[in-house]
Amino acid sequence: VPTLLKSQAGPNQSIGIAANSSGKFLYISDFTNDLVHAFSIDPATGTLQEVSGSPFSAGPGQVPGDSGFAGIGGIAIDPNTKFLYVPRANSSDVAGFSINSTTGALMPIIGSPFAAGDFPVQAIVDPSGKFLYVSNHNDSQGTISSYSIEPISGALTPIPGSPFPTQAGYPGPGALTIAGGGKYLYVAMVGTADVNHFVSAFSIDSATGVLSQLTGSPFSTGRGPIRVSSDPSGRFLFTANSADDTISVFTVD
Repeated sequence: VPTLLKSQAGPNQSIGIAANSSGKFLYISDFTNDLVHAFSIDPATGTLQEVSGSPFSAGPGQVPGDSGFAGIGGIAIDPNTKFLYVPRANSSDVAGFSINSTTGALMPIIGSPFAAGDFPVQAIVDPSGKFLYVSNHNDSQGTISSYSIEPISGALTPIPGSPFPTQAGYPGPGALTIAGGGKYLYVAMVGTADVNHFVSAFSIDSATGVLSQLTGSPFSTGRGPIRVSSDPSGRFLFTANSADDTISVFTVD
């Protein structure tokens, strides 16, 4: 049973939070101020201490007609905790950082930010650390921007065929999860102006990162699937459906 240790000040309107695999550092996005806050985690108490230099800017540049800020979203960290990526929704790109393994400080990757689709909101790195996937929430094809990750610098290169469509004519991809030991990508299709009720499913080519829709995809869920997750065994998939207060449960072949 969780026990509240303490509450402390944090960023404004965060929609991204992730700890590195060692549990030493915690990163939280600040949507309206275009910042990533970095904290060290006390291993005994769980107390957070802001890292020197934090918060870190997610980079310059908004597009004409946006709401005045880049709007950074979900945070993805590679399995080796070398790199951190965060979509910038209003700027239609992805900011990338290298992570200092000793201090937890962030340094922009050369070439960052990297172009994405319309209103990218969530990101995920596959278990091999070779590929990054980003959901483009407002894209009319509901696309997933897909990148190979340069292992030394962390720079992103679009995978041939990217962005990959989830379902034509119905935008709204949001949360992402990878299951089956890195074989499958699942996308919660929450919808935008109209509530959606699907989860899209792809196989991941382990050599190239190319996405291929699985037979039968997209699969029906409850209304407004806002989050998606799989169990550690990869046998089951779950969506949390915000528009009808249900949870959809699937078995995974």
